[in-house]
Amino acid sequence: MTVRWRLPLSALRAQTLRVLGAGVFVALGVYIQGLEGAAIPAPTQATVEVVVLAQDLPRHAPLSADKFRVRALVAEVLPADSVTPADFTGLAGRVARTALRAGQVLTLGDAVIAPKPTPRQRLGAHVRVPSTQVQGIERIQVPVQRDLYGPGITLYGAWIEALDGDYRISVAAEHAPTLAQIARQGSLAVECAAPSCRPSPTPAPEVAPPVIRSAPLPPPLRVSYGLFPSEQP
Repeated sequence: MTVRWRLPLSALRAQTLRVLGAGVFVALGVYIQGLEGAAIPAPTQATVEVVVLAQDLPRHAPLSADKFRVRALVAEVLPADSVTPADFTGLAGRVARTALRAGQVLTLGDAVIAPKPTPRQRLGAHVRVPSTQVQGIERIQVPVQRDLYGPGITLYGAWIEALDGDYRISVAAEHAPTLAQIARQGSLAVECAAPSCRPSPTPAPEVAPPVIRSAPLPPPLRVSYGLFPSEQP
């Protein structure tokens, strides 16, 4: 004979209410925690207005204002030398150091002074001579401007640049006849590939060493012993 215990109806209802009440309290706690999290505002990140490119720019392109836009970006992710609108006014006349892409943040390192034209671009007449043909000039690393003197001819303000062991001399186009006159004298060579266009260096004249004559030897000294001359040894 099996005996089954049955709870009274009131006890069953009380147990069910306890279980439901516990679930309600758990759900209410989760809801309240969600409200507290929503009430705390997320920290805002500081932004800075910077200049960005509105279009692609090739190398050495002018940095004009119509090619850029101002954007507010998070300061933490920006390069240290980012250009602000206030900085951009100081970049007048600058050009792009390298090719720049649209949307790229402009930095101070991207803006450089426009390179000056080289003597080859600026001047119209050129000659090329061996470096040994130009006297009175030191070894040069960058183009320099000097006055050149030849037999009865002077070139004022000629640009000289080193080129593969030679010197390339450049002058304005109006001085081309003077260059041609010097080239006809054979002291300079017009630039070309033929060997005849590059004269051999003129050897320096041999100078005989000066003759140095020996000075006559002084007479020997005589030592006096305090005696009369007739008594000297």
